[in-house]
Amino acid sequence: LASGKKCITDLIEYLNSSFSPLRHIYKKFTLQYIMRYNYYIMKYLVVGLESSCTKTVAKMLALNLGICNELDSWDGHEEIQSDKHHVFHRSFPHHFRNYFIDVQFASYFDYIILVTRDWNCSLKSKILNHTPNYENAIQEHNAGINAIKDLLNNLDVKIFSSETAFLLQDSYTVPFLKLVGIENPIHVEFLNVNEKYLVENNG
Repeated sequence: LASGKKCITDLIEYLNSSFSPLRHIYKKFTLQYIMRYNYYIMKYLVVGLESSCTKTVAKMLALNLGICNELDSWDGHEEIQSDKHHVFHRSFPHHFRNYFIDVQFASYFDYIILVTRDWNCSLKSKILNHTPNYENAIQEHNAGINAIKDLLNNLDVKIFSSETAFLLQDSYTVPFLKLVGIENPIHVEFLNVNEKYLVENNG
């Protein structure tokens, strides 16, 4: 019996390891079970086109929900949770460059937050950091837009603008956080992440 339990434990550890080719499938089905049947945790989903500041928003939520003590104590990748809250972050696309959150999976969350950023700036950042090939980057962005439209057409999605967050800071972020059930929000500064991608037109 003990050896059987150890085999199961070893299998779960392997499936959840970074080098397992089945990790993505295992995590998907495990998370679907958690999302559907865990009624005691407030669940937040943060999505957006790749390089749209989704990680920063996910980290802001984790900080304000008390999951993290500092903004950068979590890197914003994948997910983080406490006994009361769960923040799940996915850029579009994710993992094998063809993975997008679907409506069924997103429906398990209490709050769905879509983070937006200027198309050109997010595309330039994406090409620099994730998908160097221009045509592939365009295709991924367009596929992401279709996935986002599907969520917007079927679910209650809160839209968070990274540009507006930079422009108005707490005057924007505080009401937004209250909108998703967070009282007494903690200040998080949003930087002008678009500036380096903008070229002045001198005529």
